Amino acid sequence: MKKYILIIFLAILSLYIVFVIVAANGNFSDFGEKGPSGYVFIFEGGKQNAIMRNNELIIDSGAVDFKYNKNYVVFSIDTTYSMKPQEINKSQLKYYLFEVKTNVLKENIKFDEFKMLVKEKSLDDELISTFSSSFYRQ
Repeated sequence: MKKYILIIFLAILSLYIVFVIVAANGNFSDFGEKGPSGYVFIFEGGKQNAIMRNNELIIDSGAVDFKYNKNYVVFSIDTTYSMKPQEINKSQLKYYLFEVKTNVLKENIKFDEFKMLVKEKSLDDELISTFSSSFYRQ
């Protein structure tokens, strides 16, 4: 009799442990940040960060930064597949600039071209200053 009680106790304890592990994973997993025009930054950590627009993947992995205001959505991606994309030199990233009013996405912009777009569109103060503290040091 004691043997059966012990088996039942161990089975219940095992189920409880599995439940706690599954519940904890659900609470600490990815989160999303919504921007304008249906853009969403999905943070899963490391190289698994993604960008979606209207429930369609734009970037499936490697997203690093995601900033926006009422006129623009700006994000960058790491194409080196680093496990720590936030530590990649900003000049090695590819940049994307979406103009909300014209509904135009400029893709795979190199760092120097992106810096020129920042100046051309006067994004320095309103958006890019929060994009990355190390943006202008590269």
